[in-house]
Amino acid sequence: MLFADSLLQLLTEQRSIVKRLVDNSTLKQSELTLLNIEYEANQNLWVNHRANYNRDVLDLKVLAGIADTSQVLLPDIHLISGLYFNFDSGALVFKRKNIIS
Repeated sequence: MLFADSLLQLLTEQRSIVKRLVDNSTLKQSELTLLNIEYEANQNLWVNHRANYNRDVLDLKVLAGIADTSQVLLPDIHLISGLYFNFDSGALVFKRKNIIS
């Protein structure tokens, strides 16, 4: 949701700038209209993402047997790029055979 929020904020800033330029007759009204259409489309996309998020959280609660239906905002995850795990498949098979035996 962070991406959608930042995109809406950016479009809001652009709308105010373009509105001032249209008021000064620097840009055409059609430019502002196109930007308004883009803003509304992204706003609808944000609403759709929010509804999907709420549905998915409720589905997870049902699967986990949690009766509480209150809204929960999960914290953003921060993925570390460049983090790799080196697995030795031969060692895993050896350990698995020793555990099973």
